[in-house]
Amino acid sequence: MGYSFAAGTTDGPGGFDFKQGTKSGSLFWNLVRDLLAIPSEELKNCQKPKPVLLATGEMKFPYAWQPIIVPTQILRIGQLAVVAVPGEFTTMSGRRTRNAVKRILDKCSSTENKVVIGGLSNTYSSYVATFEEYQVQRYEGASTIFGQHTLQAYIQEYEKLAQSLCTGDILPDGPIPESMLDKQISLQPGVIFDTAYYGKSFGDIVKDVKDYYSPGSTVSVTFISGHPRNDLMLERTFMTVERFDSTNGNWTVIATDADWETKFHWSRTNMVLGHSEATMSWDIPQDVQPGRYRIRHFGYSKSLFQKISPYKGTSKTFVVKKL
Repeated sequence: MGYSFAAGTTDGPGGFDFKQGTKSGSLFWNLVRDLLAIPSEELKNCQKPKPVLLATGEMKFPYAWQPIIVPTQILRIGQLAVVAVPGEFTTMSGRRTRNAVKRILDKCSSTENKVVIGGLSNTYSSYVATFEEYQVQRYEGASTIFGQHTLQAYIQEYEKLAQSLCTGDILPDGPIPESMLDKQISLQPGVIFDTAYYGKSFGDIVKDVKDYYSPGSTVSVTFISGHPRNDLMLERTFMTVERFDSTNGNWTVIATDADWETKFHWSRTNMVLGHSEATMSWDIPQDVQPGRYRIRHFGYSKSLFQKISPYKGTSKTFVVKKL
């Protein structure tokens, strides 16, 4: 990362005395940099004319600070080709990549192809500036981590993928990135334990819903809860909004915590005793079907003996109708 990386952008400038367009280092900041990692001569030559502020490519503690193996991918659906790029391509970098892929695909197609860039796909390799933008060393060029020929290297690989789409040839998978799941560290402390209020259980109601609501209003209910990090509920949900179907007597889920109109808010109410509350809210859409509804909460609690157990809670039934 170069000096202009620390300068930030016009709409989000950095601190200290860093400025965009910097092409030379300073003794003070080089000394600060060297406390973290001293860049090798090979790295400095590769990055020219960028002055290296952080030698992230050579920083390995506690694991690599930058990706070493990056994936390239093109997805094609009919005439549409999505170029999945593992970084933030500047406008001109995107145009050049798109044009290079389109040029190859159009040669082997009877119709014109539409090529779009799908940024920040599969992994993140910071910015990708053009050769010319790299020479200027503004924020984007200073954040292009593989040197001044980064864009051309990417274009070369995407041209190979486009050609294989035309010919049907199977390209080798290439090297596999190292899995570092077992090496990850977290500076956030783990969940110690959860307890419910005296005489209460997890999932019990603290503040229930009202009896009637109208479209456009907000309904909320608060439950006694455990810490959400006991189970992140991946591919599941911390809450559901359900409507009663009078034709079959069943409750039907119409919204989860993944919907725009719902919110899940958790708070630790007592750090010493491990008390928590979770408030579920639902902004009732204007076009909602009138009827009987309820809100349910799902979660996990951790006991003092570190046993994690599931719980659930349900609000009372409320009616949604035009008042």
